Amino acid sequence: HLLSQPLKFSVCSHVVSRSGAGVLWLRPVRSYGSGVFEGPGATAPQKPPELSDFVEPLQGEHQIIESALGAMEGYCIALRRELKEADQKDLALFVTFLKEYVDQKHIKKEEGILLPALSGRLAAGGVQQLYAEHKKIREGTAKLASLVQAWDRKAVVKHGLDLLKTIRVHMEMEDRGLFPVVCNTVPSAAIPAIAEKFTAENERWKARTKELEDMAFVLVKKYMRYVP
Repeated sequence: HLLSQPLKFSVCSHVVSRSGAGVLWLRPVRSYGSGVFEGPGATAPQKPPELSDFVEPLQGEHQIIESALGAMEGYCIALRRELKEADQKDLALFVTFLKEYVDQKHIKKEEGILLPALSGRLAAGGVQQLYAEHKKIREGTAKLASLVQAWDRKAVVKHGLDLLKTIRVHMEMEDRGLFPVVCNTVPSAAIPAIAEKFTAENERWKARTKELEDMAFVLVKKYMRYVP
């Protein structure tokens, strides 16, 4: 537990869309006020940032990551069956997604922006667990990266399945434990500074994010068929 006592929280809403491969892609939705009905000459009031503005996109990234993990599971199954379409080139694509989208884009926003804003407000054990799991994810990614050159089907299957399990358990812990606590713990005075940092980071990653998500979608269409 990240705090000594449970806190009540509101669950963020999402719109679900289905890809051609039958995979669910979730994106966060916002609830807008009367501004959507105002004419072109009207100016909608500026809505102050809320923590849900940062938590919901992080949850949305979890959904994209989960879709990519589903593809990676299918890839491992295809490797185990020794199917020709599962090759080293696709392993390199999975590693690129893990390094850039999961680590450099997603995890570093948590470690560089969100967790510092919660300094002293979370149970120390919970924070240590987060960092330890992030480290484990990076180590697993590095192991897979080494196998792009030192190609070994059995090793890729073993380490790939181990890593996707680690990431799935970690994301569930954040969705059920960390994010609800964040929504109830960060002081309102700190929100504008967090908003500015998140906006800058998301803008910096905007073009590359699309490239990585498009790449993941191609892998999903190719390999999700092998997942039972």
